[in-house]
Amino acid sequence: MSGTPREEQNCYIPAVNNLSEGLLKIYEPSLTNLQIQLAEMQSKQNKLTSQIHEENISLAKVQYSTEIQDTFKKMSLYHNKLLGIKRDMKQIHERSMKLKKRAIKIQQFREKEMLAKEKIEQELKREQELIGPGPSSSESS
Repeated sequence: MSGTPREEQNCYIPAVNNLSEGLLKIYEPSLTNLQIQLAEMQSKQNKLTSQIHEENISLAKVQYSTEIQDTFKKMSLYHNKLLGIKRDMKQIHERSMKLKKRAIKIQQFREKEMLAKEKIEQELKREQELIGPGPSSSESS
């Protein structure tokens, strides 16, 4: 054996270095670009996470705000009042419809009474005409 294992390794060193440099020249620009893009993406992701966290905090503050709680209580109270008003309006409407029907019936009854009275008066008048004039004051003297 002519050389030691150390010497055999040394002969591959320049080839390995050249291959390593070639691979680096091929892949280094795209990997560097990818690394920059990942750093930008991570930065944007951190900003978004921070904004979302801030929004969650502000929403939590608003959700437990006494003003909002009071407004919801008022909404419930006014909703119940509205339902009561609707119920009352329905009852009043029903009563007014009954009164209208009753008024119509009374009107019809009065009209029938008036017609009946007129008919009776006409019959009396006709009878009077048939009977003739009563004794006049000149005949009785």
